[in-house]
Amino acid sequence: MTDVADIRNFALIGHSHDGKTSLGEAILHTAGAVPELGSVDAGSSHLDTLPEEKDGHNHHTISSSIFSFDHDGKHLVLVDTPGDPNFIGDGQIILSGLDGAVLVVSAVDGAKVVTDRMARSARSGGLACLAFVNGMDHERADFDAAVESLRGLGLNPVPVTLPIGAGDGFKGVVNLLDLKDPPAELADAAASAHQQLVEAAAECDDELLEKYLEEGDLTADEAMRGLVQG
Repeated sequence: MTDVADIRNFALIGHSHDGKTSLGEAILHTAGAVPELGSVDAGSSHLDTLPEEKDGHNHHTISSSIFSFDHDGKHLVLVDTPGDPNFIGDGQIILSGLDGAVLVVSAVDGAKVVTDRMARSARSGGLACLAFVNGMDHERADFDAAVESLRGLGLNPVPVTLPIGAGDGFKGVVNLLDLKDPPAELADAAASAHQQLVEAAAECDDELLEKYLEEGDLTADEAMRGLVQG
């Protein structure tokens, strides 16, 4: 039997068509929870259960779906919530029983109406929340604008990665926690973003703040600890 302390329940929240279900499919496949990567467009998504949701030409999630799996010693429960304004009540209700949420925001369009409404619901429920900027491989993707749109909602996002390129030139991300081998063209931006991340993490813990003031930096584990507390 799984120890309650090892259970993590979290939801994917955000506006319709910003890629919540596709992100969920990628999480399930990467974690080894499913043998094949599900596709919304192909109608093979593991998170779409209703016939109306499996229509790849006009896909939108109508009701929250739940998928549980084990990974890295934890039992994870992933909830994919609706992003259509007509159906978000379903997702807002289910948030009350969860530990955290991943707020999915479009790299092209930034935050939208439901992004704001679901973020407010997560915050009012006291959920731990992180944001995921989705679609960096799209032609008009703009990471900085997407992050700024979250600030426009009154949020205070602290990037933990920076994208390497955008659109057809998107090649991956730089991990700002350990700042390992950033591309030369991103070295200065990554160093600056790392410093902002460390400062934000240090402000959440007196012990970390003391170390940061003495040494000017934190380890990746320490920075993550501070962000989690914040």
